[in-house]
Amino acid sequence: MKREFYRYIYNNRVSGFHHPTRENIMGAFYAAQSGSDSIESKVDLFFSKLNGEQGVLNDSDLTNLHYTLVNDCFYFCEYLLSNNVDNELVYNSSDYYINQISSVKTRSQAKKFYTELAETFFELSTRKRLELYSFHIEKSVKYIDQKLYTQLTLNEVAKNVGLTPQYLTTLFRRETGKTLYQYIAERKIDESKMLLLYTSESMTTIASSLGFSSSAHFSSVFRKLTGHNPTEYRNKRLDMFRSLPNPAKND
Repeated sequence: MKREFYRYIYNNRVSGFHHPTRENIMGAFYAAQSGSDSIESKVDLFFSKLNGEQGVLNDSDLTNLHYTLVNDCFYFCEYLLSNNVDNELVYNSSDYYINQISSVKTRSQAKKFYTELAETFFELSTRKRLELYSFHIEKSVKYIDQKLYTQLTLNEVAKNVGLTPQYLTTLFRRETGKTLYQYIAERKIDESKMLLLYTSESMTTIASSLGFSSSAHFSSVFRKLTGHNPTEYRNKRLDMFRSLPNPAKND
């Protein structure tokens, strides 16, 4: 290998720098996530626990800042994945924030970035699955998460996990208490709730994106599982958000 490679390692080691261990990082996330303080306080707590453990990855301060942001984004993702949050949701969240990093030019912008990142990832950490299933059912569940925006079929999932449709149906109901199609419907409706609240996409677009055969089919399933039609749900939740006090006005 190049001499520069070993020189870099040597300089790091003799300087006394050590990389944060996975246990330290996961512990810092857990302590911050478990607290009831504000997001800003959680961010401060996270970095106070890792104080002095952020390395120098480049001679350029700005490039080093960007590398550090990417590195911490990776650790956020690892924490969420280890807590059984939907893989595709985590990966897409990571992609979004990594794409924002190039716009960060100053330390104050980095703090703002961390606060927004933390707000999202601490929120996602509450969406973990508590259930752990056998190998084939766990693989089925992760495949469903990955293919949520398609028209999933029993045969497709069974083929992916290497079981017959009949046996997968029996095993899935035994472990989850639901049929495969019930589980898929519930996951799609949960996803649609996020789209209804946080995007301006039409009902038709959301229904099509999530693989429903029509808007009417989407509305029917949504009402069956939530007691509301999608438009009612969106309007009621948005009205609730508007009624919340605005902290900025209270300052």
